[in-house]
Amino acid sequence: MPLIPTALSVPLAEAFKNAMFVYEETIANSVAGTDVSVEARERASITFAAIATPAIDLYIRSATITILPGQVVSSVGPTGPVAGATTTPSLPAIII
Repeated sequence: MPLIPTALSVPLAEAFKNAMFVYEETIANSVAGTDVSVEARERASITFAAIATPAIDLYIRSATITILPGQVVSSVGPTGPVAGATTTPSLPAIII
């Protein structure tokens, strides 16, 4: 299956929205005159990463990979290096 952009864009938008909420909440709950911008950015970054990281991982793993014919390949065989090219498409592979 090809990569589906909405499978990533929706969770990333949610991650950004939640991170902004945490940022604004941190600022709003601070003592007047106290600079909490570093703490607010840090908390927002952690929130974003907690949602975005699994979404990115799932998006990448959703791809089906096929190697087309004619791709250069090389390996080490029992008699030494071996080089060649693929002759047919590979079977579809899924990243686990």
